[in-house]
Amino acid sequence: MEGPCSTACKFSVRTFNSLCGNCWNRPGFAIVAIVVLALGLGGNAAMFSVVNAVLLQPLPYADPQRLVALFERDVVGTEPFNVVAPGNFLDWQKQARGFDQMAASGETAFNLASATGSFTPERIDGSFCSANLFRTLGVAPVLGRSFRAEEDRPGAARVALISYELWQQRFGGSPDAVHRQIRLDSEEYDIAGVMPRNFGYPYRTVKVWVPLQRYLDPPTLESHGSHMLTVLGRLAPGVSVEQARAEIDGIARRFKQQHPEEIAGKGGNVVPL
Repeated sequence: MEGPCSTACKFSVRTFNSLCGNCWNRPGFAIVAIVVLALGLGGNAAMFSVVNAVLLQPLPYADPQRLVALFERDVVGTEPFNVVAPGNFLDWQKQARGFDQMAASGETAFNLASATGSFTPERIDGSFCSANLFRTLGVAPVLGRSFRAEEDRPGAARVALISYELWQQRFGGSPDAVHRQIRLDSEEYDIAGVMPRNFGYPYRTVKVWVPLQRYLDPPTLESHGSHMLTVLGRLAPGVSVEQARAEIDGIARRFKQQHPEEIAGKGGNVVPL
């Protein structure tokens, strides 16, 4: 057998020029080297795809640089990024002036069934959201309409938006799916619209959305201690993230000072989405 390679022989996926003759003459070495090089290039390509999709490409929403996420600060300990209680969200939405829109959503699940028994019931991921969520994101339904403000109220008529995938799977992509009914947890909802293909918020597996204030009961809506909402906002033109953060922090701090017994954030936080 040939002796060991010289220590000067340095294998690198960047170049083969430094390989000694003994390396190339060994059986199978060329195959191993090519495989290692291919894996290195493939790994780099895969990593770039992830970085490009997650970090370099803009969010798939209108004017994404104006979108921000809002949090409660210091609910427990020193955590600066706590999910938001409904009462705090409604306070911010009413009082803040640095936002064109502010919306909230929460995670849930539904037992889905056809109002006419035309398909098999199933358990699906869903979301309850403020009526302006889709306007805040700058996303419109591909069929039908979005929620109206009056539908996002306690006791309003039950309406829902469904995902493109659910529309295809359960209604065959038929245009008359709008205004038909589905049952969610044994309650009938009118389908108001169908969201675009691959749209998913607050997460990709959501198949149905219902109005937040219609879904939650009044005591929960008034609570400043039931932390459950993901909140986002669209900054008003000319308003910086720092200005919006100061405004939300001030509203949250004033509430905490006036209601020290509430399990509410001691302040608020705003960061680019």
